Amino acid sequence: LASAQAHLRARADETVSPGALLARLNDELVALHQPEKFVCLAFARLDAQRRTLTWANAGLNPPLVVSPDGAVHELEHGGLILGVAPGQTYHDLETHCPRGSVVAFYTDGVTDSLSGDEPYGVERLAEALVRHRGLRAARMVDRVLDESAAWHRDGPADDRTLSIIKFL
Repeated sequence: LASAQAHLRARADETVSPGALLARLNDELVALHQPEKFVCLAFARLDAQRRTLTWANAGLNPPLVVSPDGAVHELEHGGLILGVAPGQTYHDLETHCPRGSVVAFYTDGVTDSLSGDEPYGVERLAEALVRHRGLRAARMVDRVLDESAAWHRDGPADDRTLSIIKFL
C-alpha cells in the first residue's frame, strides 16, 4: 500500500488521463513481483466548472451517483486490480453531474457489514446516501459510515472507506 501510495502521489499531477495513470501504476506494481499484494483503486479528476468527473477504476466497487431528484445509479466501469498482470488498459469514463448531485466512492467494507447473514449492501448504502444528501460531505460520510458500522454484528469487520463528492 505504501508503495502504491508513493507511486500515485508522484504521478498524480501528470497531465495524463486517469486511465493512463492507473496503467503506469499497475506496471510499476507488477514490476515489484508481489501479485499477492494487489491494490483496488479508482482515480478521478474533477472539473468543477464543467461539473464533470473523469475517472478510471482498477477493481474498486462501482461508485454510486445520487441525482438531484434522489435517483441513484451505479457507474459500472473498471478494469483489473492493480499489481497482478502487466500491460492492463484502464479506460476513462467522464460523467456529467448537475448541481445537487452526489458521487460516492466506497470500499466493500461499507457494504459487507453483516447482521446475521444479511449484508448492509448497496441498496442500504444508496438509501443512506439519499437520506443524508442534504448534509455537508464530511457529515454525510460520518453518518453513512456510522450506519454501516451499526449494522455490523457478526464476524470480523473489514475496513470502511467512503469518499463523497458533492456538486454544488
